[in-house]
Amino acid sequence: MNHPVIILGIYEIGFTLVAILIFSQLILVEVEEGILKWLMALPLNKWTFLLQRWLAAVILLLGLFTSSIAVVHGQLGELSMKQLYFEALAPSFFLGNVAIVSTLIGRSASAGLGIPLFYVAFETLSRGSISKAFFLFNTTISINAVDQVLNRQMIWISSFVILGICGILLMRPGLRR
Repeated sequence: MNHPVIILGIYEIGFTLVAILIFSQLILVEVEEGILKWLMALPLNKWTFLLQRWLAAVILLLGLFTSSIAVVHGQLGELSMKQLYFEALAPSFFLGNVAIVSTLIGRSASAGLGIPLFYVAFETLSRGSISKAFFLFNTTISINAVDQVLNRQMIWISSFVILGICGILLMRPGLRR
């Protein structure tokens, strides 16, 4: 039994679910209660609003991640901390940002949680047969021969592109309805 691969898999999939729960709640109160309409009418920088919320979620997620690593540090074996952060957090940030965009578009908790959770189920059930090189859980359950570094780089870049889409959505006038 290879403990580092199991530990990486737990972090890769487990913290993805934690990230979805954290990130989907970032702007949920503002969206559901109509506060976002009022905030968007103020002379407030929308990017600053988004980035402050996003950074708070990132700090919380990294704090949970780092403290949990401290608990299992003796079990990491040949798994390096750099590898653990680079490989395990990529799907977490990607689906966390998908949760933010889903909350903004769907304007509800069910959209913010449902869409990224559906994506997790889709990815784990298909085992990368459809998403191929973009398979989120490539580190632990992939059956495809995909370059791991390229896979993670694509996921990290896509994560920040989705964050940019979220910022664009916040600026659009239709959001103020």
